[in-house]
Amino acid sequence: MIQHGISKYELEINKILVKNIETLMKQHEISQNEITKQLNERLSEKSISISQSTINRYMNEKVKMPLAVAYEVCDILSVSLSECLKPDMQPDMQRVMQNIQGESQNDILTVLRWILKDNKKFIFDTERSKDDFIFYEGIYHCYFHPTIASERDKPLTGKLTFSVDRGFCNSVLQINTGKPRDGSDSTEPFIKLYKGVSLISEPANSWYSILIGENIEEMVFLSFRYMKLNARFLDCRIAEVLTTAAGGKPYPVVLRMFLSREKIQEQHYNAISPHLFMNTSDIYIAKTKLHSIKNVDNTYKSVIDQLERYEYDTSPPEEIYMLDEAVVKETAKRFGLIDFDSNTLITLLRASSISMYHNKVSVKADDLIRNLLMGYGYYNRQVSNNSE
Repeated sequence: MIQHGISKYELEINKILVKNIETLMKQHEISQNEITKQLNERLSEKSISISQSTINRYMNEKVKMPLAVAYEVCDILSVSLSECLKPDMQPDMQRVMQNIQGESQNDILTVLRWILKDNKKFIFDTERSKDDFIFYEGIYHCYFHPTIASERDKPLTGKLTFSVDRGFCNSVLQINTGKPRDGSDSTEPFIKLYKGVSLISEPANSWYSILIGENIEEMVFLSFRYMKLNARFLDCRIAEVLTTAAGGKPYPVVLRMFLSREKIQEQHYNAISPHLFMNTSDIYIAKTKLHSIKNVDNTYKSVIDQLERYEYDTSPPEEIYMLDEAVVKETAKRFGLIDFDSNTLITLLRASSISMYHNKVSVKADDLIRNLLMGYGYYNRQVSNNSE
């Protein structure tokens, strides 16, 4: 009777195991053929081979799945065997999250698969959608403004690499800080290194990269405009980046980054730098600076003179004031305002200011900087996916 009871219990456990494996295969979009292939790759070192028909019998519960096979299949699906034997199985996400470091981009992909589940609007499995990534692969030179105000005389540089490998788009970002790391004895510039994965949302026309610092405790979230390319490699894009500010105040920061397959010569930094400001198609400029541009070129002077005489359909141009919040608070303090009142004043000033509700990179923004650089001789030839 005891033996019969044990056998019945084993069948119940096997049923739970098979059901959970089927659920995970669906979530990971992995077929029995793929499971068989990966399983045999793992077992080949032990001179063991399992046929597709045998796997099919396991999954149809014709035969109990051996413990060794169950262990390997669970590992392929990034879940522990003990978790897979639970009737109310939940993915062992704590284990997965703890492993997201170093070369563990597969674990990052596992997290993405779990978060996205059956969402077909995001593309991240390159084995099934390689054509969506192929013309974005390669090395891009990166340019962005430093977050430390005293270092903004020229953009910081780096390299961003996209490479399709092991079923996902491997993404590596290297940032040259231009100076040694704080507290280091080395005199060499510190290179920040981030690794992660990228995915695509075609309905949102967006590319997303999620990167984790290898040698620094930071993450980078990067997004730029995506469109499916059929005949040529992407040559440049402006990306929006969410990360952490450098220096003694490591606060969250949003910035623009220019990505270019061709390296931009330093004498042309002044051409790309203004496009990395968090601005919009409405340009706000001080009158003195506007007039200084007249001295650059006589034609520019004529254009600006005409703009100043332009008859607007709505309201005429107004004077713009640039107020430093610290100066506002100090002035308010001199007039006896307490912190609450000075903060209320700043809130009112902000509410009445000319500010955008968001910052986006449109087709116009991407095309403008690309066309400008083409005028300097860039992108006039078909670039390869590893242009230096």
